[in-house]
Amino acid sequence: MESMSTSRSEAEKGELDLDKLNFFSEKWNAVEHVRSLWMVFMYTTAWFARLLLHFLPPRLELYGLTSALESIGHNPSATPAHEDQDHVGTTMSMSMSNGAIGRSLLQVLALVNDLPASSGKYAFARSLADKIIYENSTHGHGFQAVNRSALGAGFKRTLTLLNESLAGLQQQKRGAGWSLPMRMMSLIPTAGMTLPLPPPLALIRSRLGLLLSPAVQSGQGLAPASAVDSGENAEFAEKLGKELLWLAEKMGECSALQEGIEQWSSSGSLASLALSASPRVQRSLVRLCALLGREVVSGRIEVTREVRFKLLLLWMPLFCTATQGVIFSTAEKAEVESTLDMAIRTLPESDQEVILAIWLQEFALSSSDWPNLQPCYDAWCHATRKLSLQAHVESGCSHQQIRHSSID
Repeated sequence: MESMSTSRSEAEKGELDLDKLNFFSEKWNAVEHVRSLWMVFMYTTAWFARLLLHFLPPRLELYGLTSALESIGHNPSATPAHEDQDHVGTTMSMSMSNGAIGRSLLQVLALVNDLPASSGKYAFARSLADKIIYENSTHGHGFQAVNRSALGAGFKRTLTLLNESLAGLQQQKRGAGWSLPMRMMSLIPTAGMTLPLPPPLALIRSRLGLLLSPAVQSGQGLAPASAVDSGENAEFAEKLGKELLWLAEKMGECSALQEGIEQWSSSGSLASLALSASPRVQRSLVRLCALLGREVVSGRIEVTREVRFKLLLLWMPLFCTATQGVIFSTAEKAEVESTLDMAIRTLPESDQEVILAIWLQEFALSSSDWPNLQPCYDAWCHATRKLSLQAHVESGCSHQQIRHSSID
């Protein structure tokens, strides 16, 4: 009897399982089947579309070049009606010439970014850019404005490309151990796992979800398949770092470095990525920071307190961690320390506290003894004590005045 009851229960269980696997079970009417199949179709189409877009090579846009091209040669003020026609014609001709030269310089600067350093035409593009910039600077104020506009756009484009290159390298490091199938699995939209499906598809989905969950969780930082080899990308990042420094030097020669300083003070993502960049990239970025700091401290460029604060806030960690400080000669290290000291002292005491706290944290954890800003730290402590004592004395005087007035 027990064997018969056991076999009957197993048979009933088998029928129940078959009923669950029955695609056209009575629990699912025709409308529900159509809706579920439509959901599956849309889900599959979305996955293939995402997969296709993921493996297509991205189009490299010329960041900032369009707006710069529109601004070069544009005359916002209308020409007075009483001006001589010959003068009007000369002005229009000069404006068109400025725009043409500006577009040419922008094209050359973009080629400098895009050409590999190993190419024989790279040196040609760099020398051509130097020549155009120099000749523009010797032909009057109008062409100097062309230099400033083009160099500002080129600096912004190079900065954006370097940020993307370092981000790609970081993603490649995270996903170096994952193969192509795992990368494809990570592209499956997890939102589709909540769609209602018929029992057979739901069973398959549950088994597939158990397989993909670890891959999806571990593959969040996978590098895109269109990324170049990590070695080539590292060389590209190093090249862009050198070009940023070169562009900043040219902007300084053309009195256009203020725009570069403002862009640099807003590059929080790049400042974070630079901490894990290669020593050669860090070397260029630290030299660029030192160049911008010297210009700000010298007073040749007027920037707001907020810009000075953000410059030090974002880039102070790089000074303490970049290649253990072995990037400058002894004289250069002393000069950079003096520049940082002067830049910090120009800030209010509250801002100095934040910057010096960051320096102390990074300096204490680093094996390098550079930059040593202890004199600046000691000066801030002395000034803070002095202000505290002064406030205490003033508070005591006010209390005495109040007491005397109450006695009177």
